[in-house]
Amino acid sequence: MNSDYHTMLDRLYEILGSKRGTGNRFEIPEPEIIYQGSVTIWKNFNRFVEVFRRDRMFMIRFFKKELGAPIDDDNDYISIHRKIQIAILKTKINSFVELYIRCHECKGFDTHIQDGKILVCEICGASRVIR
Repeated sequence: MNSDYHTMLDRLYEILGSKRGTGNRFEIPEPEIIYQGSVTIWKNFNRFVEVFRRDRMFMIRFFKKELGAPIDDDNDYISIHRKIQIAILKTKINSFVELYIRCHECKGFDTHIQDGKILVCEICGASRVIR
């Protein structure tokens, strides 16, 4: 029986392939911002939408509420009508990740939002209601 187990295990690894690596391929990009008077321009916002795999308008609504400022969507970037320090923006980005991306069970980042209100983990299958 022991050799059968190892044979089946070897076959399973052949089917699944190897997923070895650093264990954390999710990296939050550094926000690129510039200031024009009292307006903060987030130049690489599209990169965050791409990395986070979330709806652009969903993200804009979150940051609009969290930063307490109107935001204009200029397709390539967003304009926040308030001067936002980089440290505050990074804090809000981390909050977004914890609320809408990271699984609270396995701490993984491969998740998606189902029906606009349920965060589902693609790794462990856990789900939870989001606000």
